[in-house]
Amino acid sequence: MTGWLFFFNEFLTYTGFALLSFAAFVYLLAPSITAITYIWIPIVLIPLLFTTAFVYRGVKLSLNYAAYTGFIETAVLIIAAIIIIVKIGSANTLTVMTAAPVHNDFSIIGLGLLFGLYSYGGTGSVIALGEETKRPKTVIKKAILYGWLLVVIPLALNAYALTVGWGLSNISTFGTSPDPGVIEYFQFLGPYGGWIFVAVVINSFLDFGIAINNSLTRMLYYLSRDSNILPKYLKKTHPKYGTPSNAIITVAIFSFIIAVVSGLIFGPFTGALVIEGLHL
Repeated sequence: MTGWLFFFNEFLTYTGFALLSFAAFVYLLAPSITAITYIWIPIVLIPLLFTTAFVYRGVKLSLNYAAYTGFIETAVLIIAAIIIIVKIGSANTLTVMTAAPVHNDFSIIGLGLLFGLYSYGGTGSVIALGEETKRPKTVIKKAILYGWLLVVIPLALNAYALTVGWGLSNISTFGTSPDPGVIEYFQFLGPYGGWIFVAVVINSFLDFGIAINNSLTRMLYYLSRDSNILPKYLKKTHPKYGTPSNAIITVAIFSFIIAVVSGLIFGPFTGALVIEGLHL
């Protein structure tokens, strides 16, 4: 049961965030393209084909890409956050660390915590790679800890920088803005800094998709191998790359179908929220 829950959680996350949210972000960057009917469908194919190709070729290639680009993303976010904090000078305040901005309404804080924790998730996806790891009990523990730290530090620092950078007096408009992070990066770091941030966000979708896809395709392979419910077709591994090739292709097909159906019914942005909300 735990394996099934883990698989469906990862599958919905991959479909909703890595695919549909990617299309929604591109829509925010170029609103004019929304006039082109169903243009979001080929946009969804970009992260789908990219992540599937890397995962299909093997763990080493896919994780090396995710690791190297992930370190670059972390460095960019930390440096950018520090620049924003320095630039706003006296506007820095520890008030944002208290409940005062929401008038001590802890129900709002609880709601923010519920959805905020989702941003810090994903480090557990390495668990599914245990069988392909030397000394898994040691390596997996370290991977989860280091991965969590690499996520928490830049995101927490950026959360503070973007909040005070926007201004507490105008913070009510932060949530209604189409993409406040992009707006602030262009404002404080200029066009070069803004477009670097956009590149980081786009790559974060791809990195996330690779990590989750590695995890969920192997979980599907394990479930097929260790149970009599799923077809044995899913147990096949690639003769050259050693990856669960049939499971990878199956996930790609079904995730694309669900993403398209959800997008057609709700639109890419709302469709992503619906899918992601199913596993919360």
